[in-house]
Amino acid sequence: MGKPETQEEKYKTMTEKPVSSLICRLAVPTIISMLVTSFYNMADTFFVARIGTSATAAVGVSFTLMAIIQAFGFFCGHGSGNYISRKMGQHRFDEAQQMAATGFFTALALGTVIFLLGEILIDPLCRILGATETILPYARQYLRLILIGAPYMTASLVLNNQLRFQGSAFYAMIGIASGAVLNIALDPLFIFVFDMGVSGAALATIISQFVGFVLLLKGTTQGGNLRIRLRNVTFSKYYYSQIINGGMPSLCRQGLGSVATICLNLMAGPYGDAAIAAMSVVGRVMNLAASVVTGFGQGFQPEKDIYFAFSGGEEINGQGAPNIVAYFTEHGIHPAIVVDEGGAVVENVFPGVKQPCGLIGIAEKGMLNAQYRTVSAGGHASAPKPHTPVGVLAAACKRVEDHPFKAHIDGPAAQMFDTLGRYSTPLYRVIFANMWCFGWIIDLLGKKSGGEMNALVRTTVAFTQMEGSSARNVIPPEAKMVSNIRLNPADSVASALAHLEKAVNDPAVEITSLESFEPSPVSETGCDAWEKVASAVANTWPGCIVSPYLMVQCSDSRHYRDLSNHVYRFSAMDLTAEERSTIHGNNERIRLETVAKAVEFYIRLMRQC
Repeated sequence: MGKPETQEEKYKTMTEKPVSSLICRLAVPTIISMLVTSFYNMADTFFVARIGTSATAAVGVSFTLMAIIQAFGFFCGHGSGNYISRKMGQHRFDEAQQMAATGFFTALALGTVIFLLGEILIDPLCRILGATETILPYARQYLRLILIGAPYMTASLVLNNQLRFQGSAFYAMIGIASGAVLNIALDPLFIFVFDMGVSGAALATIISQFVGFVLLLKGTTQGGNLRIRLRNVTFSKYYYSQIINGGMPSLCRQGLGSVATICLNLMAGPYGDAAIAAMSVVGRVMNLAASVVTGFGQGFQPEKDIYFAFSGGEEINGQGAPNIVAYFTEHGIHPAIVVDEGGAVVENVFPGVKQPCGLIGIAEKGMLNAQYRTVSAGGHASAPKPHTPVGVLAAACKRVEDHPFKAHIDGPAAQMFDTLGRYSTPLYRVIFANMWCFGWIIDLLGKKSGGEMNALVRTTVAFTQMEGSSARNVIPPEAKMVSNIRLNPADSVASALAHLEKAVNDPAVEITSLESFEPSPVSETGCDAWEKVASAVANTWPGCIVSPYLMVQCSDSRHYRDLSNHVYRFSAMDLTAEERSTIHGNNERIRLETVAKAVEFYIRLMRQC
């Protein structure tokens, strides 16, 4: 097996190892564990059958209660294990430790309650399970001992599941399989050599399961596995809600299966002990077949969850995305990577670059809708004063446009220039490789021509609305205009308003913010998260140049920045110039093959994550 993995090594294995080999690593030990467990159940039935039909039926009836005990173990194991895997994927090992201890000791407590109630109500319990009067003495003997093992039976299943969810299926196999093999060896010894009958089978079971429990507990101390410590138990409503949400499906599935078996036992009772014994034997054979399928399926349990978040109303600043973020925050969900709309694979977007460019937004601009207002006494248009309210605002508009914001050739823009500039013509390569010297050229070209290049390097102002008088021959007592401002990450709402005040320089013009939000923080590019997204883009569209860029529009991505430091804006599409021109138009469309490529991209990205 080699040296035990540390937590960091385990994280790399579970997140970077090819999926096919990872499935084998997780599924094969689980299949072996479940097969061996089925064999030892069959062994109990095989050896007890030598005692008599009623004894065989008693063990079959008792297995139903054992399945219920196991259901509570799986409830705590799956519930805590799901949470543990997510937190380990997020490198939040302290929270994972707390959940591991909470799930373990909760299962131990539930098992103790089952033991106490079962011992007190042993006869009614046997009858509820389907025991007839002839089966009852054997069932009582068997269950009295089995119930003693209920606390560590439930706890063992928690440890088994938690180890698997950590990627340590081998340790889980050793614990379960060792106990099962021991049970097979002890059954004939206790039943026939020591002449203990049905009680001997029960004693062999609880001894072997205790040994398995000890080995599983030992497995938690190996390598980077989570240690079970009493001090980490957290009696938190949130933790228990996570256990319930993750474990309830398993509890219902196995619990309802046990209820169905109880009903069959009760219905078979009138036909004699042989009928109940026969169903018990058939049940063991069916469990053997199901073990392989279940074990294989558990090999697919992911180290990380993938969330699909859909929101409406993005264009009108709707509450869809904020509500999703609020839900994630409430439930402690912090994605390692967020991919939302933004860039695409496009051509002819950078001077001198002819190759398609896969642009991934690592930040987006903020937004400010600024209102400019001025008042007057109004009056008839036949006798105007030198400056009307509309004229005052027109002059303010001219002054703002004549005083553009300072260019910031750094951050995402600088990363884009550095990446794409390498693929440009010789002259442009020199310019973009030495922005410290030639940045003024970009600044000057941006001021003169505007457009996308200008928007990349500075805060932009676009005047969009103006209102004055409702009549053509009346001077308005009040005039207003609005500008839509897209904030460079180097600016803020406050600094933009200050800039506007300075540029207008007219106390008669009142400037206020109608609505606004700050630019987003910049996501990292020299990290594993970026490499996963960039690799998926490059492999889906071979030959394209993958580059970070600043998204000059606004999107819901800004909301997710509260959850993750790795928010990337990429619309999985390759767009022609004509298709780009239709965005937000009446004939907006994409090609069918573009949809297929988008599916390919997301599948490739999810496989990497």
